Amino acid sequence: MQAPAAQDAPRFVPAGIVATDEQLRIQCATARTMVVEAHAGAAKTTTLALRIAESWQRGVQPAHILALTYTEPACAALRDALRRIGVPAAVTRQLRIHTFDAFAAGVLERAEGLRVPSIEAPEELKPLVWEAIDRVARNPDERWPEDLDFPSPGDTATVEEFLQSMLRLKGSLQLQAYPPEGDVTPGYAADVGTRYMVLRMLRAYERIRRGGHPDHPRFRGPFDATYDLARQADPQDDESGGFPDADDCWPRDVRVLVVDEMHDLNRAMYRILRRVMATNRCFFCGVGDVDQVIHAQAGADATFMRDQFDADAEFPVARHPLGTSFRFGPTLARVASRFKQKRVAAGAVHKTVVQLLSYRDASEEGGPAPGAREGGVPAASPDCETQVVALALALRGASPKKRADFAVLLRHPHQSVPLENALLEAGVAYRVHGFESYLLRPEVLLVRGLLAIALRDFGALQGRPATIARIVEAFVFFCDVRFEPPEGEDDASQRTLLDRAIRDIADTTEH
Repeated sequence: MQAPAAQDAPRFVPAGIVATDEQLRIQCATARTMVVEAHAGAAKTTTLALRIAESWQRGVQPAHILALTYTEPACAALRDALRRIGVPAAVTRQLRIHTFDAFAAGVLERAEGLRVPSIEAPEELKPLVWEAIDRVARNPDERWPEDLDFPSPGDTATVEEFLQSMLRLKGSLQLQAYPPEGDVTPGYAADVGTRYMVLRMLRAYERIRRGGHPDHPRFRGPFDATYDLARQADPQDDESGGFPDADDCWPRDVRVLVVDEMHDLNRAMYRILRRVMATNRCFFCGVGDVDQVIHAQAGADATFMRDQFDADAEFPVARHPLGTSFRFGPTLARVASRFKQKRVAAGAVHKTVVQLLSYRDASEEGGPAPGAREGGVPAASPDCETQVVALALALRGASPKKRADFAVLLRHPHQSVPLENALLEAGVAYRVHGFESYLLRPEVLLVRGLLAIALRDFGALQGRPATIARIVEAFVFFCDVRFEPPEGEDDASQRTLLDRAIRDIADTTEH
């Protein structure tokens, strides 16, 4: 990339927006290594899109620009930001915009010579977790059996705890620091912040995942590609799996590297980032908000955007603020400044109104609504989903000029169940981001299929082949169905037979 001179005017002029002075400085900055520290609502992704567009306008081929993020929605948001500022669709398609896990999977696929099966759904991982539990139970050499607390059959809480612990331990690379097998103790488990039983399950689970072939794992679950590549990126990791060295499969043609959601980097992702930077010696720009670390449960730590990054950087790190938030007005900006003890400027032209609504928790019986003031909010305040639906209906009924987007932020996906039911009952269309609607969860799909069969009512499934396919897959999974191949097709795989059954059922449903 030809670094622009400090006095250069931007060569890329965005369509539809007028860049702020902060954004222009970032767009045309000359530093080889740059970190942008932003506030909430400060148009981080749009600013990163401007940086990418400027690089392209100055002659960097789109295929030589790599953008990495934590989540797939963030990838989609970056593509959308590029579209909104006027980058041609043909150019955006050539850019390499990936999650860290997808990037890692691509490097490993080139090294291993094939695509390792990916298992993402907890329901599909559950049998493998129970297989790991069984291995722990059958270990005759266990030295601390009194510290093993085996779950009862069907205990889903243990499976969920295991999957969450695995993400944290792998994201922080604490599994890599394991001592030899005989030295794993209950005390060591306490040191890494987990139960001894979970630690033993993780050991057994990794043997299951990595077994069966000398050159590649049997499968990869959530974040496993990132974890496997991060370990191979460390020459001192003696237990990186014994799989083919991925050294020759890393990209070496990256001229511009950008990272969105940099505040959510964990140690495994950070190690991959450092390897890409060292291998390519490219221009780098990372954007994040250290006050918005969301994925701490997966090992995310803001130090990889600050102190650790500065300590490891080959070139001086130029830091740029992005302090103007377009999400709220001056009143809320002043409050946010006092709370964060740093200046937050308001770029929104509208006035921000903050209204506190209280609702009765499902566990409360007869008590006052949480947060209710005496003589203020009535004791019989509506429940949460009723208030949300009322607000949505009010916005839907507003004039087009006053109509606005309406979003509900949830702390946990399970909180969507009563809310989705209320929206459906009120006839309010909605979409979910970052998780699936509970109506598409496998256990719910199974019930929906059973009801459709019992009532002989398939109207809700007509024109929805993807939903039909997932219902059939739910039946196969939960009922442990195996297909018998027709005569003469003894070599047909279960996947082939399942796909055929899905097509047949979809045709029957349509008619």
